[in-house]
Amino acid sequence: MLQSFDIINMVSLIVSIIITTIVLFIVITIKTINSRKQIGILRAIGVDKEVIMHNYGFQVIILATFGIMLGVTLAVLLALYLSYHPIVTPEWSAYMYLTPMDLVSNSLILFASVLVAGYVPAYQVSREEIQSTMRA
Repeated sequence: MLQSFDIINMVSLIVSIIITTIVLFIVITIKTINSRKQIGILRAIGVDKEVIMHNYGFQVIILATFGIMLGVTLAVLLALYLSYHPIVTPEWSAYMYLTPMDLVSNSLILFASVLVAGYVPAYQVSREEIQSTMRA
């Protein structure tokens, strides 16, 4: 039974990472596309593509850091609440079991997916011609 729960946990982790990466990619792409005119102006005044990419990547890193801190805080609070008030059925009682390694590994996976989802749209927009980005 425990092996079944481990398999379910692994599958749900993989699915959640894929969904999170896709959602982050869509949100960051929309944000970057809405900033195309600003990117065009930056390129027109001589800012390098790499600086623009790192600027948008740094913004994504800041947002990811705050999101990860908020998520870890909520997970720890939920685990604390469920340790005092477990889910009780006639056959068993359940509480949330978190290890620090779970929190760290999930945070690192999320951070890596945010980096990928953040730099790809910035790279795509920074490669466009200056005039086409300023017209957008």
